[in-house]
Amino acid sequence: MTDFIFQHGAMMGGYVWDELIAAMEQKAGESIRCLALDVPGCGAKRGVDPRALSFDDIVASQLADIDASGMSDVVLVGHSQGGTIVPRLVEARPGLFRKVIYIACLGPDPGQSVMEAAEAGDVPEDEPVAAATIMDRMITMLCNDMDVPTTREFLARLGRGDAWPPSSYAERDWRYDHLSDVPSTYIFCEQDNCVPPEKQEAYLANLHIDRVIRIDSGHQPMNSRPGELAGLLLAEAG
Repeated sequence: MTDFIFQHGAMMGGYVWDELIAAMEQKAGESIRCLALDVPGCGAKRGVDPRALSFDDIVASQLADIDASGMSDVVLVGHSQGGTIVPRLVEARPGLFRKVIYIACLGPDPGQSVMEAAEAGDVPEDEPVAAATIMDRMITMLCNDMDVPTTREFLARLGRGDAWPPSSYAERDWRYDHLSDVPSTYIFCEQDNCVPPEKQEAYLANLHIDRVIRIDSGHQPMNSRPGELAGLLLAEAG
């Protein structure tokens, strides 16, 4: 039995893993167990007011769900901004995770916020943005390798109020040295318009990556090519 725990990224919830988990279960049957976490304010935790939560509160919420699952010898999978939580989970539960797999994950430099790492300041904060423009950006950033039906289905699930706590964008205390004790793989998405290849390259050293697998994918391979990604994760789990 192999246990997998999945940590989603920004603007989404644990539901973003549904297609991937279904594909993994189809391939592996009852030999795996999967848990998709939700950050407070997202997915099944949309009812939680995230505004007053610290980054430590976010981590504590995820750890509570992990502890309640009873899982052990876990393969931990993070996506995008989920890469900022993964190191804290590994730090808090030494010995629990047998491997960490990052999918187009962020790994900001210590002292650098997520927004600074992404250079989001290029767009003035007070500039009004039309809803249609936001949707166009989402299609460009997240759906550039999806067909039309997949894009429509994916976008229909966004915009339901999934919001990470503001503290997650202001946090600067990133700790990575302990990650060298846990085997890791980085799924490098070469067509990613959200975390571009040059950004992914910059994060590899911080995250102490042992192995890089490059795929011809946009930012959401769990949605655009779940079967392919399922095979990769199962193979990497060993």
